[in-house]
Amino acid sequence: MFYISGRNLWLSAVLVLVVIAKGAFAQFTFQWTSPAVLSAELSGWFAYQENGDSWDYRFYTLTSTQFKVMTGPQSDTPEHIYTFTGPEIAAGNSFYSLQVDLTGDGVTEFYVLGWYGAAEPYRQSFKILDLVTGATVFERNDAAFDYGYPVIWDVDDDGDLDCSFTRANYPSGTDYVYEVYSTGVMVSSNGPSIPVALNSSLGQNFPNPFNPNTTIPLELERAGLVQLDIVNILGQHVVGLANEQRAPGRHIWSWDGKDAHGVMQASGAYYAVSKVDGKLLPPRTLMLTR
Repeated sequence: MFYISGRNLWLSAVLVLVVIAKGAFAQFTFQWTSPAVLSAELSGWFAYQENGDSWDYRFYTLTSTQFKVMTGPQSDTPEHIYTFTGPEIAAGNSFYSLQVDLTGDGVTEFYVLGWYGAAEPYRQSFKILDLVTGATVFERNDAAFDYGYPVIWDVDDDGDLDCSFTRANYPSGTDYVYEVYSTGVMVSSNGPSIPVALNSSLGQNFPNPFNPNTTIPLELERAGLVQLDIVNILGQHVVGLANEQRAPGRHIWSWDGKDAHGVMQASGAYYAVSKVDGKLLPPRTLMLTR
């Protein structure tokens, strides 16, 4: 036998009504199906255009040769198409939204990386693009230097956005410096208050697809403990490539398609999974062909 007081019974009834009321609002209505995307391609949504204190999102697809921005968040009609150059394809189609408007049209600018050279160490360049007009807003590409990716933020806290990046001697890579350029653009209420690329970035491997070797780049904004592993499509560990402290800058690891025991793996999709100081970075898909 159990006893519920009047107060407890009332509270129980309220809780039941709250649960029922919350569940009653979950009504799913079909809206849209995206176009078919190949397993080797990337797609999703990104912050495209300023809308007051927030951003409107657009759907995009990223192939081995082109970056396409659709006309809306639920659209498969391209409005902007950027075709990668040879060095940009070599860099793994590394195309990123800065989520800041540098040209006054309300649309975010992008940057793309380029790799030069026939083998490691590749020389890296970057350029910031106005996707609407196709114009280059800012570029750093000097054969004597290897450049890190650009970060847009207010370095000196003067109310104007700056562009900072690393510049290392090439090909020695013996040391590096930071360069900072003022953009002359005021910090907006919804602009970045810290570097948007503050977190380290795992780049796309090159070549991809590959047989038998590929290289995997990692941009490390701050010194940290880097873990880099290869896993298969079932999430099973294949081989560890790194578990070590690394300095800021660009680092590259190679994978020969073999597991930890030296056994060549079957053709198919694999994933490069990395953590920096325990924080998981977005993984990259590696396509092994034999």
